[in-house]
Amino acid sequence: MPNTLFLPDAIKKHQKSLSAWFSNQPNEERQFGPSFSLDAIHVDPVIRESSLEQILKPSPDLTIQHQLQQPCRQVISLQNLFDVDACGRQVKNVVLYGTVGTGKSTLIKKMVVDWCHGLLPRFELVIPFSCEDLSHSHVPISLRRPITKKYQHLRDVVPLLGSSNLKVLFILN
Repeated sequence: MPNTLFLPDAIKKHQKSLSAWFSNQPNEERQFGPSFSLDAIHVDPVIRESSLEQILKPSPDLTIQHQLQQPCRQVISLQNLFDVDACGRQVKNVVLYGTVGTGKSTLIKKMVVDWCHGLLPRFELVIPFSCEDLSHSHVPISLRRPITKKYQHLRDVVPLLGSSNLKVLFILN
């Protein structure tokens, strides 16, 4: 069993690493100057609760205007994203979908940076992956291998993921 004394150090190192990675602007964004930062361009999304059927067969009209005109679904804030649902069940999975350019990746980037700066205290650890990170294997695998491969500083934390009460958010983009 790994020494749990190193757990906070590994997570702090992970926060610094993610913050540096996710706060870095791509070259195409740098041309707009320092005011083109994540905080300056991010707008909180409109998040609505949906059934599995609605997710699997989304409306052909996913425009923001259309979404805002549907009063029957509850609007959820980012801070309450993993609270209980309308049926009283604890939300464990969230699927974010929308058309190209609606800000899905920007929202994920913002969530990771917020966690790094202590603004998502619900989670003790956030582990983001791109689908590209996970597409290298053609057989079912445990997340342990990609975590230790991409985030080597978390190798002492990985054995605790299934056996501890550590509150972890996995983000698959």
